[in-house]
Amino acid sequence: MSARSGTSGLIWLAITLIAVSIATSAMGLFMDSWRTSDDDVEGKRGWGLTSTSYDCSEISDSDDKETCEAVGVILAIGYDDAVEKYGSGADMPDEGSFASSEMCDNYDEFAVALDITDDEDYKEGLDDCKDTHSAGQTGSILLWIGFGGAIISLIMCFITALTRESGSRVSAGISALVAGLLMGAAVLTWSLMLPNGIGGEDDDWSASVNFYLTLVGAFLSLVAGIIAFVAVRRGGQNLNMPMQGASQQQYYQQQHQQW
Repeated sequence: MSARSGTSGLIWLAITLIAVSIATSAMGLFMDSWRTSDDDVEGKRGWGLTSTSYDCSEISDSDDKETCEAVGVILAIGYDDAVEKYGSGADMPDEGSFASSEMCDNYDEFAVALDITDDEDYKEGLDDCKDTHSAGQTGSILLWIGFGGAIISLIMCFITALTRESGSRVSAGISALVAGLLMGAAVLTWSLMLPNGIGGEDDDWSASVNFYLTLVGAFLSLVAGIIAFVAVRRGGQNLNMPMQGASQQQYYQQQHQQW
């Protein structure tokens, strides 16, 4: 196999890795399973970077399930709207997903309605909610930038595959490396900014699928960047040298025959 065809193969490998990295980072941006909690009474809960969810469908006790649904609805749409919509006995949804910023605002509204705004547990819970939301926002910004860098790298790799341009290989490699570092930084920053770590104060939370997928995406983007630079080295070899040598040898043979 020639060096040129080997270079093309490496570029297509880098394209595949970056495409997977883009997919995993997209899931990290839009899904709410960076960390999860599962409790027989409170149901399943999930946190993403900027969203949160609840699922009460698997709670067996009817009273516990109703309480879980009520709390979930109140945090999702607010106390006043929940009373207006479901106060007449309408069936409440047993699962839902909503923005984490809305949850903090609705939690505060619920506390005002119950007149517990001076309660220390409430204040601590509200602070934790806001800190968790802030951690998610910061991680989301970093991940968005990394996501954009990966898309740029993918475009440059396609250009390289079509034109075999060494300059685009370098740009693709740099973009992929920067994207991978930013994706990893998003995960690290989010983890460190959480008020009580991933596990929470009672250690009842655990890292979930999107946390690990984003790490995998960061790793794949870094590998793709390294591959792009390896392709630059291979692509930079002078492939005309053997042909030039053969032409020179034929020329000298012809001159020798004429003499």
